[in-house]
Amino acid sequence: MVTGRSEASARKYDGALRNKLSKLAKAENITQQRLDLIDTLISFKEIANKLKTNPLFQSDDLKGNAMYSNALDRFAEYLARVQVADLTSDITAIVLDESSTETEKTAQIKQRIGQGEYRENLIKLWGGCAVTGYSQPWLLIASHIKPWKNSNEAERLNKFNGLLLVPNLDKVFDQGYISFNNEGKILISSDFERYEEIGIKRDMSIQLFKENRPFLEFHRQEVFRK
Repeated sequence: MVTGRSEASARKYDGALRNKLSKLAKAENITQQRLDLIDTLISFKEIANKLKTNPLFQSDDLKGNAMYSNALDRFAEYLARVQVADLTSDITAIVLDESSTETEKTAQIKQRIGQGEYRENLIKLWGGCAVTGYSQPWLLIASHIKPWKNSNEAERLNKFNGLLLVPNLDKVFDQGYISFNNEGKILISSDFERYEEIGIKRDMSIQLFKENRPFLEFHRQEVFRK
């Protein structure tokens, strides 16, 4: 369902998605699926971006005073809201599951967070492991800086509250054995013995974005084992 500024606008956008835009996408071999039946934001955005660069779409959108591009944008917003609600619901269910240990819950939450657009945003932001630069996506883990349980809804899906890390760094960062200062230089806990044996070095660093710093401040104060 597309939500517009008025019920009339919403009906127009819904109709455009089901009919005009779905037929155009099919005719241009962009997708054979009806657009209003797509249920993942990543898939929809890929299709929407292809449509927006299509000359036929651009011509019709110009004639229609941007109605078609607005229909695509409103549906993407709707899918984003659904995705946040689904993710929050899934995480809540994991947290309330009394049959799982805290370690198991942490692993399940990380796996759930690591799916979908949040992970894709971290891949686009960092391009690879934020520390080592390793760029094979299948091995990289989407890790929160300020932990999920301590974050509000906006912070939980904020790409700047995330690091893309190889598994050994992800594990020790999550457990507070390493952190990073405001210049991005690694901090290693005095509790962490023989860290060199898993490839961790004191000259490691991250090229930080300024938006990472408030989240890292929390990590240093509340997670890092000083």
